[in-house]
Amino acid sequence: MLTRILHNSEKLRTFVDSLDIPLSKPQHAHILNMADFLRISR
Repeated sequence: MLTRILHNSEKLRTFVDSLDIPLSKPQHAHILNMADFLRISR
């Protein structure tokens, strides 16, 4: 079963926002969730 992410890392959120990539809200959330999942699953 996948790990449920309740709050994304603030450092990760800042990093993704600094990339200035035009993403919709669902795309932004997906990128944050996938990156956080990869970070915690190693």
